[in-house]
This record gives sequence, structure tokens and C-alpha cells, in this order.
Amino acid sequence: MNGCYNSMLVHRILLASWLCCAGLANRGLADLVQVAASNGRAPTRAIEGTVLDYTGRVLKLQTAAGRQRVFPAGRIRAVQTDWNPEHQAGNQAWRQADWQAAVAHYRAANRAESRAWVRRQILSRLMRCHQAMGDLTAAGKLFLLIVSSDPETPAYQYLPLCWSAAAAADPKQAESWLAEVKVPAAMLLGASHLLATPARARALDALIGLRQRQARPQAKVSASAPISTFATVQIWRARALEATQDDVRRWTRQVETFPEPLRAGPYFVLGACCQRLRQPQQATLFYLRLPILYGDHIPLAARALLAAARLQQQKQDQTAAITLLKEVVSRYKGTIEYPIAQRLLQDWNK
Repeated sequence: MNGCYNSMLVHRILLASWLCCAGLANRGLADLVQVAASNGRAPTRAIEGTVLDYTGRVLKLQTAAGRQRVFPAGRIRAVQTDWNPEHQAGNQAWRQADWQAAVAHYRAANRAESRAWVRRQILSRLMRCHQAMGDLTAAGKLFLLIVSSDPETPAYQYLPLCWSAAAAADPKQAESWLAEVKVPAAMLLGASHLLATPARARALDALIGLRQRQARPQAKVSASAPISTFATVQIWRARALEATQDDVRRWTRQVETFPEPLRAGPYFVLGACCQRLRQPQQATLFYLRLPILYGDHIPLAARALLAAARLQQQKQDQTAAITLLKEVVSRYKGTIEYPIAQRLLQDWNK
């Protein structure tokens, strides 16, 4: 209990310090916000001013004339602003898939940045860098820092859950997350990463509780949808070994009702279920949805491509298998799957 309390206390101190720094005055440079029309038909407008905050719910803007305006986040198409030099260097390293360099630059950018909404974006990129490198413990810590500041953060779509045995967070850290009963996102993270450990039963109970609690009518739909969705799919993952074809058909229909940004992990689980049921064609179709539709889910898309390549190899389709491996090598440098794909390419080309 003391360990959990100390962990939560440190987290709150870090968050308070971060928000305090984020409250410093903006540098006064103009931002340009592209806003879609509310009717969805009129052209997108460009509005100049200073972004005061930008969350998963709204963007708050002070216009050049001094007027404050609030726009739903769903209507924001782009924000042009001044990134500090370290932020720009981090973005360049990101584009080159140099995750270590990106992490160093983004950390420096975070220290230099005074705007809360920009710092959340930097932390989101940091989180995804750690995901790409397979460090889900660091990624999970960063996600919880983001969600503490913005409960409806778009970063939920990249929530660093455990989707396969290939990558998992440190079990002690996962236990600590599971113990944070007042933080649903932390409990979800902890339960996800404990499903393949001796704590599986407690983790599954927590997931069932989260699914039920977050699905209650009084819960905020926008805030609870990612929690209930991912809790549901993690329960499927726990039951994948016993899943039947009827289960997969039912789950497939249910996935189509999920918000589109939240479907990457569910498609991977469906692919794994079909693979276990010896349905290689259907499994491949599910796996390939990730690099095609969710290619920016870097580690998961790479893992799905690798799984699809192995299925093609089992079907004796060497050409298709090699093509998929080359896709991993060309698109997902720096991931755990990258050296595996390189090695398989060498073996399968012999």
C-alpha cells in the first residue's frame, strides 16, 4: 500500500510541476487553426490567434482581435504554430525512425516548452517512441501523465496496452497500475500487462469491472468509450485460446461499432484468433488492416505484417511472404520486428 501511495504521490508532484511550467506565458507568436464548418459542407476556415488550450474535447483560441473562441476538437483539421528547435529536431528524427534521437530531442523540447497543449503533444510523441522501441513501461507512465492533464486525450488510440506476448510492461509496474483503483486508465494498463502472468485472474476481474463500470449510462461517453472498448477487447484476448468461430464472428460485428481510431488492437486480436482457428486467409486479412489502415500504430502494424508473412510462408507462398517482410524492413525501422524481418528475409531468400 505504501509503495502504491508513494507512486501516486510522485506522479501527482510531477504533474503539478509540469502544469506549473505549462502555465508560463506564451511567446506571443500567432497560431493558425484550420477549422471545418459545423455543417461539414462549407470550406475549412483558417483562423489566426493564440491557442490557449487544445484537448481531446475542445480547442480554445484567442483571436488576433482579442476575442476568445471555443471549437469542438472534432472540427480542427490542423494547427500551425511555432515549434521550438528541439521539437523540430525531434520531428525530423521521428520521420527517420531514429527513436533514440527523437526521445532525446523531445525530452529537451518538453523542458523548453511553456504551452500545456504543446507539451501534451510532445509527451504523446515520446510515448509512441517508447512503444516503437518496445519499452511499454515507459510508454505507460507517459500515457498516464497525459491523461491526467487531458482525460479525453486523442492519445487513447495509441494506448500502450499488451496485444501479444512479444512486448509487455514490467510486471511490478503493472501491479502498481492495477492498484490505482481511482484511475481507470491505470487499471486498464495494469490488467492488460498482467494477463499472461500469475495475476491473470485478478487482471481479468479488473477488466470485467472496468467494462461494466465504464459502460454505465451516467459515465461520460467520450471519456469512457476508450476504456470500455479496450477492456472488452482485452477480455477477448484473455479468452482467445477458447474462442470459437461464432465468437470471432460476433466480435467482428462488434468491432465495426467501435470508434474507428480504436480498432487497430481489436483487429490484431481477431487476426490472432483466426490464426489459432486455422483460418490463415481470414487471419491475414485482419492482420493487413493494420499496416493499411493504421500504419502509424508502429509496433502493432509491424507485428501484424510479420505475422501475415509467416502465414504466407506456411502456405508456401514465398513471394507474398518476402513482400510482406520487405514492408516491415522499409516502414518499421527500429522496432523489435525489424531485425526479425531482416533475418527471415536472409533465410527465406536462400
